[in-house]
Amino acid sequence: MVQSKNNSETKPVIVTSNLIKKNGKYLLVQEGEGPAKGLWNFPAGRLEHNVPLSWNAEKEVKEETGYQARVKGLVGVYQDVSPKYCRVIIVFNSSIAGGSLRKHATEEILQAKWLALAEIKKMKKQLRSEYVLDAITDYEIG
Repeated sequence: MVQSKNNSETKPVIVTSNLIKKNGKYLLVQEGEGPAKGLWNFPAGRLEHNVPLSWNAEKEVKEETGYQARVKGLVGVYQDVSPKYCRVIIVFNSSIAGGSLRKHATEEILQAKWLALAEIKKMKKQLRSEYVLDAITDYEIG
């Protein structure tokens, strides 16, 4: 969370995220830290200073899953807001370009899995944010 000097307003944090679909399943990661611990999300992370958006997105996939990814296009831009934070999430349509799925947990990511849409819908309360299902819907309509 980034707060302004007067602490009354939360500044938005920019996040790059990757929607990756393969063989009818989507790649999700289970978060391992902070208030999102145990929740599921696309491979994603805060935008680093002076880093191109697509590079940041691809870097997050590698760090969180072990896969090398390639950004193919934009799915959409989403907002996740609460009294404590404001995240602007840029979701890219990405594909696997190499590497292999990491089998072991890290502090940041407990696990990564390929999940069918029906499985993801059943886990709605275990998702980091509603943007996950919103992005999948937008991608499928696309």
